[in-house]
Amino acid sequence: CNTILMIQHEKRRFVEQVDYVTSPGWIDGPGGREREGLPGNRGPAAVVTDKGVMKFDEKTRRMYLAGYYETSSPEEIIRCTGFEIDVSRAEKMEPPEQEVIRMIREEIDPDQAFIKVPSE
Repeated sequence: CNTILMIQHEKRRFVEQVDYVTSPGWIDGPGGREREGLPGNRGPAAVVTDKGVMKFDEKTRRMYLAGYYETSSPEEIIRCTGFEIDVSRAEKMEPPEQEVIRMIREEIDPDQAFIKVPSE
């Protein structure tokens, strides 16, 4: 299936090379999944972090910064990424509406397993 990954955006998590792959993405670009015997018509759709949203280029399959939050910046995302990332398409995203925040905190993730409520 097409997946959306959620992860904290840290340089130690966004690395140039890994020793072991548990969940293959687009591997090494176009055709990478097929060469490994995986379906080429599905894979990761986006990576959502605490700093922004990354998507994958349709032709090259390389990850790029699609949007960043008002609490972040493309420069900060570059600093927190251990490989070169395209930020030329990045747009500042609107903050979520209060109803969306309420749903996440009260219905989707009330135990804060994925999204920690910031301390005031």
